[in-house]
Amino acid sequence: TPRRALTESSSPVYCISILDNYSRCIIASRLSRRQDLSAYLVVLYAALHQHGSPKAIVSDSGSIFKADQANAIYAALGITHELIEGGKPWQDYIETTFGIQRRMADWDFAKAETWTELQHVHDRWVEDYDQQEHWAHRYKKEGRRTPAGVLSWVIGTPKDPDELARLFAPLRYERRLDRAGYVQ
Repeated sequence: TPRRALTESSSPVYCISILDNYSRCIIASRLSRRQDLSAYLVVLYAALHQHGSPKAIVSDSGSIFKADQANAIYAALGITHELIEGGKPWQDYIETTFGIQRRMADWDFAKAETWTELQHVHDRWVEDYDQQEHWAHRYKKEGRRTPAGVLSWVIGTPKDPDELARLFAPLRYERRLDRAGYVQ
């Protein structure tokens, strides 16, 4: 779920992340200047490539999650897309994670002066979040107390890299011209 982060030169910066709900591990995340389908699909591709295909994805009813291209990818990979109830953002557990991000990293985001610095802060936050012990995992019998540790032995349905490349190719390689003739 995208989250509007701090701004640089009054341009919004969004954090787009995919969270494994059980482990609370952030399996893919990136900053983007836009909250659009392409940015979401880049993160989705990274998650699927590294962790395989989940049984379901839960999101709010944002248009990027319900877009035809996203639905085609979900269907091709056998992923059920479930929506949280309207007006109940706490059902989308990523919101809690973004609250943690505000407490852990917003100070560093505020000090970042360039896009590169913002990306470094974001990457450091994801690493810290995934590698630090979480209260929710304090009683794990196997001793895995970090989100990355809990997720370490779990993987979704592995997908052939060629199949993923084929599914994502239309969005990754399609070029369009805007009214002024610029490539998008």
